[in-house]
Amino acid sequence: MIKLNLVYFTSILNRNVYDEFGDILGKLKDVYVSTEKGYPIFIGYKILKNREDFYYEFRNINFYEDRGKILIKVSGVFNIIPQSYKYILSKHLLNKQIVDINGKKVVKIMDFHIANICGEVRIVAVESGFTSYLRRFNVKNVPLLLKKIINYIFKKSVDTVIKWEDMESVEFAENNLSISIPHQKISTMHPADIASILEDLNDNDRKRLFESFNDDLASEILEEMEDNNIRVDLIKNLSDSKIISILDYISNYELADILEEMDDKSKERILINLEESDINTIRTIMSYEDNTVGSIMNTEFISFNLNVKLGEMFDIIKDVNFKDEYLYNIYVVDEENILKGVIDFKSLMFGDRDVHVFDIMDVKFIFLYDEDELNKAVDKFLKYDLVSIPVVDKNMKICGSLFIHDILTKDFFKI
Repeated sequence: MIKLNLVYFTSILNRNVYDEFGDILGKLKDVYVSTEKGYPIFIGYKILKNREDFYYEFRNINFYEDRGKILIKVSGVFNIIPQSYKYILSKHLLNKQIVDINGKKVVKIMDFHIANICGEVRIVAVESGFTSYLRRFNVKNVPLLLKKIINYIFKKSVDTVIKWEDMESVEFAENNLSISIPHQKISTMHPADIASILEDLNDNDRKRLFESFNDDLASEILEEMEDNNIRVDLIKNLSDSKIISILDYISNYELADILEEMDDKSKERILINLEESDINTIRTIMSYEDNTVGSIMNTEFISFNLNVKLGEMFDIIKDVNFKDEYLYNIYVVDEENILKGVIDFKSLMFGDRDVHVFDIMDVKFIFLYDEDELNKAVDKFLKYDLVSIPVVDKNMKICGSLFIHDILTKDFFKI
């Protein structure tokens, strides 16, 4: 008989539990856990005997292997009242979805790794995949070739073991009790990775997780979502207060893209919370034909009159919290808002404060018309190795800017 310090949860379920006198208490049907220490600790046990459920605490519990069978031996048996224990392992954790922080993906818990550490029985890792699925049905010795074939066909069935500290729950137990640490870990991931995770979740979990993020991060996640249908459904199902708070962080061109996929009632729910100037801008963007520069251009950019001095320009930029990407190029316009030149941020930083903008601006700049097709924009980005390009109308009035990442997110440019 070998004492085991690490066992699978599913391997101890439905096993006989023996007390210190060698008598059978019954079969282990489930376990109560506490997460007060940040990880689940076994604190109570549901035992079935003669078709009746009993609930116990054990002062000591140990697991053994004897000729291929798992034995459970306990001592110090106390009756407990089950209502005082909130989490049942099979009910509240098994089969739940979690986020693998390192793997940046959503997985379903199929089994737990249980360890006896310093007298505490706790979950140290969770497992997902084909092997753990078969283990639950007591299927053993699956040929390696069969495993490889199944894993090749069903990519998400690849076996995964995740340490408890590297996972985070995206489902909640009953009574809104969190079964894991909050969502701080997910919040530290890149918005694009969070967007991918959200797209893998069901509608309820997606909405619940999304609403836990702050408004700035939520807006970035929306911009990174590849599935526009999911993005639209997510916004439609948000509370009015959440929509209002997020709108301040979403650019007009992103809003225009979202609104195009919404029904009239949902559009009105969004537009009613916008300033009139923003509504006009969004309607202008929506009026452009698909696959034109105007349909995806940013209407937010930095521009100054050509008679401004560099020092004045620098002080204004320093006091206003512009997005970093808007600082790649600063546009110079006249009184009619006609684009006259471009200044890069480096020239602004190291230029003489008393010099006028028109003295150092680049007048041989690359630009796009708002009616240009996106293929033309792609050609210019590749030919001139640019990060952003100003967008003008037929009269050379500045109306927006286009960034290389805007092009890369368009479906027609995806490989």
